[in-house]
Amino acid sequence: MALFADISDAPKVQDQAPAAAVNRRVEHIYTYSGGAWASLPCWYCETRRTERYHYPGLTQAAAAAGAAAIQATLTEQGVYYAVESGAIVQRAGSVTKGTAVAVREAGTVWRVDVQIDYVTATLEEIVEEEEEEEEE
Repeated sequence: MALFADISDAPKVQDQAPAAAVNRRVEHIYTYSGGAWASLPCWYCETRRTERYHYPGLTQAAAAAGAAAIQATLTEQGVYYAVESGAIVQRAGSVTKGTAVAVREAGTVWRVDVQIDYVTATLEEIVEEEEEEEEE
C-alpha cells in the first residue's frame, strides 16, 4: 500500500456523524435603572456539536503536518460572553473546538484522528405564549 504524503490526498473516514444537542435553561439578567433593580428572564441556550473522523494511510511527516494544520483551524481567537451570577461577562482568549492528533497505526503507517466537541451559547428573549394567543 502506498502511503499518502499529504493529508489532502488521504480519504476522510467518518467515525461519528456530526451531531448537535441543545440545552436550554432560564437565566435572569439584572440591571440597575432609576434607583431600582430590574430582572429580565431569558433563555440561555447551549448547543454542543460533536463529530469524529480520521485520515488513514499517511506518512509520519504528513500526519504531523496535517494534525498541526487541522488543529490550527479548530482554534479561534476572539471575545466571548458568558453568564455568571446573573450577569453577562465578557472574556477574551482562544477557544479550541476540537483536537487533531497524529497516531501510529502500524510500522510506518500513520493516521490523523480528529475529534470535534465544542459548545456555543446564545441568549434568547422569552416570549410568553399567552400574549401571542390573546393577540390572535
